[in-house]
Amino acid sequence: MNMKSASEASAKKYDRMGAGYDTVTKIADKSVLDRMRRGLVEKAQGRVLDVGVGTGKNFDYYEHATSVVGIDLSSKSLETAREKARHKGITHELRVGDVTNLEFADGSFDTVVMCLVACNLDDPIKAFREMRRVCKKDGYILFLEHTPPTTVAMNMLFGAVYPIARLALNCRPFSKNVSLIPDAGLREVTRETAAQGVLNAIVTQP
Repeated sequence: MNMKSASEASAKKYDRMGAGYDTVTKIADKSVLDRMRRGLVEKAQGRVLDVGVGTGKNFDYYEHATSVVGIDLSSKSLETAREKARHKGITHELRVGDVTNLEFADGSFDTVVMCLVACNLDDPIKAFREMRRVCKKDGYILFLEHTPPTTVAMNMLFGAVYPIARLALNCRPFSKNVSLIPDAGLREVTRETAAQGVLNAIVTQP
């Protein structure tokens, strides 16, 4: 499967799920993800680019953003995100887009945000470089992502959920894409971890 067809396959999965994505992920959200998401996304300031905005889960926490531009491969997910943005009163622009080919000028955003997207990327370095390109030199790029487990218990858990995660969400639980962030020229500023180091909230700068 080439990169374009892989992206199309991912988009179709999320289109079929639509607003149901929020239901599927509800348990994980309430247990730890909401806390991690809040702590990271509240740091976003100014004009924000939300990469893989999905159903708009980050919209509850954009307290310091003046406007949010969101891109996603799934048009159905974006429909749900638009409803949330309007309800929250967020100045927004949501469109179908690909993180490996961002249609924005260099330095367009004060903050770029990516949450639980890196595991889906076929060319992560290209994606991270595009995020760096559209971020202002003194801006921030924020990641909330999972990394491979390092304990026996978490490794067994990831192994158990892998088939479902791959089939339903196109998620690759054992993805090491996060480790490639420095290779894209991004400098790590801070990192908070949870779930025995599996979940990572990472603040970087270009």
